[in-house]
Amino acid sequence: MSFSLITLKEKIYYKCYGVGSIILLFYALCHKLIYSEVILFIGLLIVEVGFVIWAIQFYKNNIMGRFSYTLFFGIVNLFILWLSNAYAQELVVASLGLPAEDFGLTLHLLVLLCYIPAAMVVTILLFFIVYLLLSVLLTLKMSRDIVYSFIYPFLVLCGLKKREEMVKKDNRMFLHFFAFGVTSILLASVFSFIVKYQSLLYPSIRYIAYFTDYQYIYNYPQIDKNKKIKLHANGIVSTMKGSDQSLKVVVSKLDE
Repeated sequence: MSFSLITLKEKIYYKCYGVGSIILLFYALCHKLIYSEVILFIGLLIVEVGFVIWAIQFYKNNIMGRFSYTLFFGIVNLFILWLSNAYAQELVVASLGLPAEDFGLTLHLLVLLCYIPAAMVVTILLFFIVYLLLSVLLTLKMSRDIVYSFIYPFLVLCGLKKREEMVKKDNRMFLHFFAFGVTSILLASVFSFIVKYQSLLYPSIRYIAYFTDYQYIYNYPQIDKNKKIKLHANGIVSTMKGSDQSLKVVVSKLDE
């Protein structure tokens, strides 16, 4: 039963690769048609479904439970968290125009939210390395097959090989190579979209900062007790004016 289930999964993701490739080929020939983007989306989606099914099966059969892979993914996860922190600080500075470390609660929340785009960047880098290695391996495999197919008839004539011993070529690796490429392009496109429109998040970040990091400080001298403020280094004080999504940061300096 387990063998037939594995075989069924293999058939599913190879069929997804095949159907998706045909749809993408149709899109390439008819990309000027109205709503051709829908055809492109369907083709990419089908290829991705096949790739995800293959990736889950590959993980269960070759990675899950192995200490070396667990250690590797743990190290990669630490790098993702560092990158997420760096990206979150960039968002805070771009939104508020003040040092990110002064807004600890907002920064910590953004680190959690930025984990996904940071993971996309790391995944794209890993995919690029894998894609490069696959390119080399497939080039070597193709060269070997071409050379072997050329000398095989001579080996048969010389009695060194039998006619029935010709090994069938397994070209399924090319399908995974294609799926890797499609997945990398999709991840890069999604991350590019996030970066392009990240400015839309700035009002929400200011809103979060106002209700988490800004506080009423009643006993602090030279401070308006009716305003939520944030103290910074060198006697700098900031507050916000406006409401909801139209909040703006106002910075002043305390008298010495």
